Amino acid sequence: MLEIHGFGHYVTTRGAAVVAEDINHGQPRRLLSMKVRGDDMRVLDVWNGSFEPDGSRRRFFLGAIAGARTPHEAVAMSYGRTPKTYGEAVRT
Repeated sequence: MLEIHGFGHYVTTRGAAVVAEDINHGQPRRLLSMKVRGDDMRVLDVWNGSFEPDGSRRRFFLGAIAGARTPHEAVAMSYGRTPKTYGEAVRT
């Protein structure tokens, strides 16, 4: 199913709910929550900061730690940092 329809379709089909959303470096991010086999699964929906050769941006769905409450917290936790100590780099 994932190969045919993509993860975005899977997230929609599973009824993922938006936990929180923000904008980072001009790109929207959403932290999603859905139930998979009875467990809470968190997924971070992000857009690549870099452009593709055709000028578009690629969308990614990244696994997030179940306790994450915001997109920033999910990214910080993925690096083993607290949200207070994790600063996202400035793009140039």
